Formats: sequence, C-alpha cells, structure tokens
Amino acid sequence: MWTDWLDKEVLRAHNAWLRADRSGPGRLVREGRDLSDAMISGVRMTAARFEECDLSRAYVELSEAEDIELIRCVLAEANLTGVNACGATIEGTNFVGIQAAHLELDNANIDGADFTDADMARCDIIGAIVRNTSFRNANLTEASLSRTRFIDCDFREADLTWFGEPPRAGDATQTRFVRCDLRGAYVKGRRLNGTVFESCGFAGTSGAPLIEGPYSVSAPDFSVDFDGSDIRSSQEVFSLWGAG
Repeated sequence: MWTDWLDKEVLRAHNAWLRADRSGPGRLVREGRDLSDAMISGVRMTAARFEECDLSRAYVELSEAEDIELIRCVLAEANLTGVNACGATIEGTNFVGIQAAHLELDNANIDGADFTDADMARCDIIGAIVRNTSFRNANLTEASLSRTRFIDCDFREADLTWFGEPPRAGDATQTRFVRCDLRGAYVKGRRLNGTVFESCGFAGTSGAPLIEGPYSVSAPDFSVDFDGSDIRSSQEVFSLWGAG
C-alpha cells in the first residue's frame, strides 16, 4: 500500500533535507514502488525522485513539486490539478488521462512522456524542452507554450484552442515545433508570434490561429500518414489559416 512508502515521516524528512539546501540524508527517493491511489494533495515534493513507480490515480492536487524527477513512472488517471512541477525532469513517464488543469511545467525537460487524453487546460509549459512526447487528443485549451521547443511530438486531435480574454502571458510566442504531428489538431485562436513550424504534419488541422506577429512554416507535410509524401509550400498553411 502507498502509505508504506510515502507517509508523513517521509515527507517531514524530505522537508528537512530541503531546508538543509538539499544536502545530507532525507531526500524523498522511491524506486519501483506501488504508490497507486496515493492521497498526497497539498504536500511539498520539491526535488523528489521517483523511478519506475506506479502512481496511477494518485491525488496530488495543489502540491509543490519543482525540480521533481519522474523516470519511467506511471501516473495514468492521476489528479495533478494545480501542481507546480517547474524545472521537472521527466523521462518515459505515462500521464495518460490525467486531470491536470493549471499544471505548471515551466523550464521542464521532458522526453518520451505520454499525455494522451490528458486534460491540461490552462497549463503552463513555458521555456521547456519537450521531445518524443505524445499529447494526442489532449485538452490544451489556453495552455501557455511560450518559448518551448517541441521536437518529434504528437499533437494529433489535440485541442489547442485559445480563448484568452484578456490573453494570459505566454501562449505560443517564440515556440518551436520541429517534426511535430499536428494532424487533426484544433488551433482556433491559438496566438502565434515568432512561432516556428519545421517539417510538421498538417493534414486535417482545423481552426484559424490568431496571428499576432511573424511566424514561419517550412516543409509542411499534408500527407494523410505524415510520411513526407505531400510536402507543400508554406503558403498552403498560410491559406489554411486565413493568413493569405
């Protein structure tokens, strides 16, 4: 049971480690543990490390988790609403179906994660590096993605709608998408300024983003299978978005 590995004494020792400038004993480190269904909302897990742990359906709402390390963990269907995970290091972790509105992942380093079907409305992924990660069918409405590099990521059928009245800081300003799959993504109102799309898939993309400044598109792929068989000019994307 999760309480065998993550109780008040463990968290108290971790807080003492943090107060000691992250030195000495007490750091929260868990490897290969079953922490599924854990109820740990509102706690401080800054710089904790979890490796190959099962945190499925964990309730971690409103917790402080800056600089956390999540290595090949499972957090499927967990509640991460309002969690501050800025500066996180995330590798090969399963976040399928999480509830994570207002999740903060600023300056995170994410590689090989799976956010398929995640509800990440109004989350912040600012100044991060995200590689080989799936956001397929994720709810990213009003998510701020400013200054983040997305490399080889999957945004198929993702909802990237931006309503923002008034707009929140960030959005897709100076965001870079490299070899990302945007097939079927909905981008209505998504604010673009200094945004770069390089060798991305656009088949079935719908909705017109809001063009607030210069942006660039190179080698857009309109093939159904995103296999490079239908590379068109950037003008095709401009026309698709009503930017002429």
